[in-house]
Amino acid sequence: MASFGDFNKVNTNVTAMEARLSLNKINSELGDSRLKLSTGYKINKAEDDSAGFAIATKLRSRITGLEQALQNVSDAKSVMDIIEGGYSSIMDNLIEMKGLATQAANDTFSATERTLIAKQIQSLGYDINDIADSTKFNGIALNPSAANGGDTTLTFQTGEGTSDTYIFNLRRVDVHSLFGNVNIDTTTAGDIVSTANQA
Repeated sequence: MASFGDFNKVNTNVTAMEARLSLNKINSELGDSRLKLSTGYKINKAEDDSAGFAIATKLRSRITGLEQALQNVSDAKSVMDIIEGGYSSIMDNLIEMKGLATQAANDTFSATERTLIAKQIQSLGYDINDIADSTKFNGIALNPSAANGGDTTLTFQTGEGTSDTYIFNLRRVDVHSLFGNVNIDTTTAGDIVSTANQA
């Protein structure tokens, strides 16, 4: 009779063991289903699908790289907007210098008046260099002048690959080179006005 009693225990009852095995399998599948629902991914670990997991990991890596590249392009656009603003201000000064030079070329002005115009032209030149010195993004000179090291090269990472870059060269802005370091008087005013008129 004792032998029959052993079959009533879970460890020796085949039917109970099959039921427990089925319950464990159902619980495991239920856990996988809940994980897929919570993450939104069909493949969450390598044991779900090793090949699919490897492909999914590579795709997620590419997506992350492309999202960052998109952010880099947005940052590059911000830099270009700042550069454009700086050059726009510089162009306004150059246009004003051109107008003053054209005005001074008229013989209705005396040498003293032309000297005053030349001083104004030179002041506009100083202002251009000040704009170049102050146009910066994150400490990087965007309109480089002689005071902050000359030409600047910016490299923008626009893709996930090492070759997905865009190189932007910024030439040095130095209006002082047009006039040199001169003291404006009636002897040099004509040269400065002439140089500005050719710019």
